[in-house]
Amino acid sequence: MSRWSTSYRWESRAQVDVDKARGKGRDKRPAIGPMLSHALRSVERREGIEHVHSNERIDDARTDDNVVWLPDGAGGLRLAGPGDSIAAVEDWIEERVGLAVHTKTMKDGTVKPVAVRKDATVCLEVILQLDPEYTGKVVDMTAEQKADVREKLHAMVREVQRVTGADNTVAVAEHWDEDHPHIHMFLVPLSEDFKLVGARIMGESKQAYAARHDEMRTVLLAEGYDATFERVDAGRGHEPVQVFKARRDREKAERELADRNAAEKARLHFDRQELEAAREELAEAVRENAEHEGRVDRKGVIVDQREKEVSAAWGQINAKSAELDRDREQVNADQQAATQGLAEAERARKDAQASLARQQAAEAALRARLAEEEEQARRDADDRVAEYERRQMAAVGKRVDVEVARTVAPLRAEAEAAKRSGFEEGRDLARAALKRKVDELQSRYEEKYNDLAEWQKNIIALFKSTPRDKWSPGMQMGWKKFRTAEEARTHPTAVEAFTRGAASRLGTPPRPGSEGPDL
Repeated sequence: MSRWSTSYRWESRAQVDVDKARGKGRDKRPAIGPMLSHALRSVERREGIEHVHSNERIDDARTDDNVVWLPDGAGGLRLAGPGDSIAAVEDWIEERVGLAVHTKTMKDGTVKPVAVRKDATVCLEVILQLDPEYTGKVVDMTAEQKADVREKLHAMVREVQRVTGADNTVAVAEHWDEDHPHIHMFLVPLSEDFKLVGARIMGESKQAYAARHDEMRTVLLAEGYDATFERVDAGRGHEPVQVFKARRDREKAERELADRNAAEKARLHFDRQELEAAREELAEAVRENAEHEGRVDRKGVIVDQREKEVSAAWGQINAKSAELDRDREQVNADQQAATQGLAEAERARKDAQASLARQQAAEAALRARLAEEEEQARRDADDRVAEYERRQMAAVGKRVDVEVARTVAPLRAEAEAAKRSGFEEGRDLARAALKRKVDELQSRYEEKYNDLAEWQKNIIALFKSTPRDKWSPGMQMGWKKFRTAEEARTHPTAVEAFTRGAASRLGTPPRPGSEGPDL
């Protein structure tokens, strides 16, 4: 007999709402969307979509190792890449289903086209896996072992396409983030005459079901896989994937309990053998007593002692029998406790998953709210800093204008006097002195302007780069001063217009204000 088993299972998928279908007592099969999200989770991760999986065997750190193949539009498959999505797969399913032609013969003999029923099977999910003992666990596999397993799994995919038609395949997903490697295939059960035939495309009888498995094993034999043809599940009908996994876990627990019971039975059997040996020794002692009846008188003391030993042995036998009965009761109680413990563990796991989902949703909402508050605080800070800088620059400009007016007025008076006196030389000297003074004031103004602009940039950079909850006490006080600084507006000067005009004529830098540094 060959050595390795195979797993070749399929299940129907309908494009219906699960809750409504159950409420009406109709189709109880799950919808397509959740199953695609589970099988093509690596595609959704590239789109930034993460899910909380009920399958505890999934290792999120290895999900990126999964490989997804999608139709290439020419009857073949291509690797999924950026831009591919679950919605595209659903569109391919709908496009393929749209090719279906269903008719109904009326009473008068006419043939009328009809739409596809809402609960009709529009997709089959096929799961392919080699013997877990052959592959071993994914985390322990070498690169050579992975290449060998991938080659045999791809041969299984080609066999399914041979049976169902390559054009019907809409997605193939290799899973390497669970305990053992396996493949999920999704295909539309469209026949050659463009009718949706559901799971019948794989065969309608038990004989056809068995033939499909034998054909798959023959393909694997050609690939060097020593597949067994033994009916591992003989007599059991086809099961949904979820039912199969639940039964597998239950059978594993039952095997462990059976192993413990077998060990306990072996111990009890050994104890029974000891009892039988003690009884045989007792019978031998009785026979010896019968054979040596003539020496009873001489060995009365020995006989009395032997009777005491026999009585003690019988007491031990009775005690051992009672202990065996108690052990048997304990085994039964342990078995019931194990069954109850499994049920409680399953309920606790579901509660933990629901709690984790609620916690993640609350955490996402809190992060969004904190980000919004932080962004609003940063905008408020920028606005207040801009307002404060505008007022400060206006105050500096006014003070410079006052100083220019106060210095220029005497020089202008002196120049006017010289002009009136008719001294041309005095006028030229006054003009030169006025020019030097204005140049000096312009230079001083430019230095103050540049210093103030540099200070403005540093302050703005400091407030923008520091979160509000990490401002120092000095920054907090500065922020309050920014909000209350109104000094620039409380000291108007009478020569402001004159100074602004002089600055424009002499080409001085623009006064800080609406055209100042961009905040």
